[in-house]
Amino acid sequence: MEKRIMANVCRCYVIIIALSFAASGAHAQLINGDFETAGTNYIFPDAGDNAFGNFPITNIFAAGWTPNGSYVARTATNGPQQGSYEETGGIGQDWYGINQSGTNITARSGGYSLRTFGPFPTTCCTGSGASQLISSNTVPAVSNNTKWVVSGYGLNWSGDPMTNHGIGIVRYGTLQVAFYDVTNTLIGAAIDSGHLDTGTVQNTWISCTVTGTAPEGTVSVGAWALHVGMEGAYGSVFWDDITLTYIGTALPPPPVVTNQFEAAIQTGNQVCWPTISTASYQPQSSDDGSTWSNITALTPGDGNTDCVFAVPHKFYRVYVSP
Repeated sequence: MEKRIMANVCRCYVIIIALSFAASGAHAQLINGDFETAGTNYIFPDAGDNAFGNFPITNIFAAGWTPNGSYVARTATNGPQQGSYEETGGIGQDWYGINQSGTNITARSGGYSLRTFGPFPTTCCTGSGASQLISSNTVPAVSNNTKWVVSGYGLNWSGDPMTNHGIGIVRYGTLQVAFYDVTNTLIGAAIDSGHLDTGTVQNTWISCTVTGTAPEGTVSVGAWALHVGMEGAYGSVFWDDITLTYIGTALPPPPVVTNQFEAAIQTGNQVCWPTISTASYQPQSSDDGSTWSNITALTPGDGNTDCVFAVPHKFYRVYVSP
């Protein structure tokens, strides 16, 4: 039996793409995701305002993690509070308990967490935080089309809550997953998790997660824990129990299909595809093979054959969603 769907695009051939992933076990890859293991001594960089003078701030950073050159610390829950910094320029923000917060609230598990804070530049936006990269030498190997999840927990501590000084200030905490080529150059853009902003409930660890698929040329994947903001952004974001997990391999990108002469398909042609009742189908069209537009809404299958008529386009494809 055949079902016909009228749309504003014509069809010729259709590729059925199953949006599923190869079965595999999950593999956690991060080292020291709870920040319990001490690494080397980290000296806070001077922002150029001679804020530290002859007394630089130091912190025993977390092993396996790399600070991104901004203001970030491995903070213990030990008391009393130790370590403080006052920004001399801009808003003159004070940060206390950089090395020891003095309260167990600031670690979700164990006795340590990652604290990310300012100061920030006058224009939007810079992130303070830390990252860890996993190379293609791991098992499973990092490669094209592998699927990775960065998960963890963020905290808006009442001892240094996120607030804004002035109108139009941008600030939030986020986890990111990012992919890099053989030269350690970022491919595309990092992908954000949900944001923890000034409205985030205080003293409650909140789960954050982000998923990304490695693009072509990927040889390493990175997990980032950040506090993004600009001058006028008060407070800190704490991070703990972060994991980077491999969850499978995505199917390769769909091939592009055109008509026999690689010319625009003429009005009156149709595209048809078989359906099953446990899946939905999204037909798409393109004139250049890279920018795709939906022809109709996502349509559930019913065991019959769907067809679409429309105005001419050069390329067509159909995605299948479980």
